Amino acid sequence: ESAIICLRILHELTTNMFGACAHEQICIERAYEGDNGGLRSERFSRAAISHLAADANIADLVEETGIPAEQVAAVAPEATSQITYRFEPVWDARHEAITTYICEPEIAPTEVGAPLTIKERTHIEVSALEAGAEFLDRHLERGERFLLGVKLSFEVLSSPHGRMEIAGLCRSLPATCRQYLMFLITDIPQGVAHSRLSDFVMTLGHFGRIVATVASGARNLAAYQGLGLFGIACDLGAADLDNERIATDIAQLSAAGRNLRMTTLVYGVHSRATLALAYGAGIQVVHGGCIGAALDAPRPMMRLKWSEIAPLKRRAQRAQQFDFGHALAVA
Repeated sequence: ESAIICLRILHELTTNMFGACAHEQICIERAYEGDNGGLRSERFSRAAISHLAADANIADLVEETGIPAEQVAAVAPEATSQITYRFEPVWDARHEAITTYICEPEIAPTEVGAPLTIKERTHIEVSALEAGAEFLDRHLERGERFLLGVKLSFEVLSSPHGRMEIAGLCRSLPATCRQYLMFLITDIPQGVAHSRLSDFVMTLGHFGRIVATVASGARNLAAYQGLGLFGIACDLGAADLDNERIATDIAQLSAAGRNLRMTTLVYGVHSRATLALAYGAGIQVVHGGCIGAALDAPRPMMRLKWSEIAPLKRRAQRAQQFDFGHALAVA
């Protein structure tokens, strides 16, 4: 197990620095006690590293080994062979309108749920940005405007190779698209360094607006200050968040948005109760199933009033108040 951990770390670091990791670049040695209390080392053979790569589900290395093709297919399926894209609506509470669509890539399920490598994740996120930008450019040519949201993970942006791929694509996009692009940086851990977020802003800041996620339960947001971020966000769709934790996260995000003077966004909102909680706390932008279903293609900005998506109980109360007021007017 320790050798597999070493192999994964070596593979990730090499891939992050150079974009790829060949089998010839792998060198792992096991230390053991030698004569006279000294330490000696024994290098892993190519065959041993081949089997470690198979056990670690590292596709880049498994493909270069002498392992039978049937075993390679079972261990390391091509995770990015079939990608489709859906566009999820985002509601702006201030203007009571759907102003943004987040391009969400969907990967065809495989029999073996092997974790994605950094190279595969980079390919998926860059592809989503490219596909979304094509839709955006076509709509802008017709005079139809909306904001395009693209999720970029902390892991991919932390990789020099990932940042290079994203920046290269952004530089090739039409200049007219830049004011309509919104980058949502996801999976930012607690205690992130200010310098790390600053690197992300330096990479993406010239190409669109940047919204950075805040980890659930985080209170110290010093790393988010003075960077030129457009907004801060919180993912409420995580399976391990209970109602009390969700309420706390919404309250803290709202307070942080006021203190930092940033737009606040919550995504992954699937219940009307959570939607009402976010709306009452002053959250400005909401994403999730309660706003609307994902679409095959984005649409222009459209009006969506709070009364149309509010919980049924609140709608009934509003209707009752209207009937009472109407009755008084008639009397």
